[in-house]
Amino acid sequence: MEQLNFLIKSHEIERLVSITHQDCAFYADRMRIASQPLEVQQREDLQKAAERIRSFAPGLSVEAFFARKQPDGTIRFEPF
Repeated sequence: MEQLNFLIKSHEIERLVSITHQDCAFYADRMRIASQPLEVQQREDLQKAAERIRSFAPGLSVEAFFARKQPDGTIRFEPF
């Protein structure tokens, strides 16, 4: 958080976009989360991160998205 706060201030960042994605290997393999609650955990974690960032950078616009692969191979970004 200290490094992120430094970057926000030093580069005068006004908008931060966070993206988590479907079938994330970090969550599935390294954190050993089953596929069913995987997306739920990812969304919870990203929301917590956004809230924490807003707490030390209240003027910053923080957006969060879930990237989901569509049957035609495109990616849909779902805001939350």
